[in-house]
Amino acid sequence: MKKLFIYCILGVVVVLPHPASADSCTVCADDMYASEPPNCASWTGYCTNATNWQISSCDKCDDGYVRQLTTNHNCTNISSVYECVCAGCSDCSSTSWTSAGTGKETRIYAQCNCNTCQKSAQYRCAAGYYRSSGSGSSTVCTRCPSSGGVYGTSAAGSTAITSCYLPSGTSMSDTTGTYTCGSNAYYTN
Repeated sequence: MKKLFIYCILGVVVVLPHPASADSCTVCADDMYASEPPNCASWTGYCTNATNWQISSCDKCDDGYVRQLTTNHNCTNISSVYECVCAGCSDCSSTSWTSAGTGKETRIYAQCNCNTCQKSAQYRCAAGYYRSSGSGSSTVCTRCPSSGGVYGTSAAGSTAITSCYLPSGTSMSDTTGTYTCGSNAYYTN
């Protein structure tokens, strides 16, 4: 009894005899599935009888991958084969920034790398502070300087004193009088 294999050509399902071996097939230069497909635990190589091109399709995927039916452009043929794609990550989201002491914030940053969730702690200076030295958990955050009795502000994560500013409309006083900023007034070194 001959084995049969079903594959699609331009959306039409075609049933062709399935050769037991792909040894007699012609492998075309642009066929990315002429040998074992990536992330595949077991696969089947077969010839398309119409043109004798070799095609490989995944039967079972490595852990962390799932089978997905995809279109394989095999030289002049178009066929559907199974390949293994990342299954993705579950519960892989970053946390919100929270206080980590005066002027410092922390969060857990999560990034899905195919099927592995990689988490790391991140640190930054809070709004109104800038990083004056260090990195990671040893980050030293310094409060933005004051002018006329009013402390400047900055965006969270600022890394230089030049990120500190007095917002537009801020009133401040010194020995010569009271002043109001007409626009954001940034600090300089």
